[in-house]
Amino acid sequence: MPDPRPLDERLNEIAERLAVVEGERDEYKRQYVVLLEAYRKLEAGLTRHQR
Repeated sequence: MPDPRPLDERLNEIAERLAVVEGERDEYKRQYVVLLEAYRKLEAGLTRHQR
């Protein structure tokens, strides 16, 4: 069943939801990079001690 709300109202809601999702995506990417850097540091430290 079609949404009875005006098109501009629905587009505004979608734009707001998109902004939230983009922010979550950016935060996920930031956390991924931080975790990857920590993993590389840990791996480098472990490799250094094995030699």
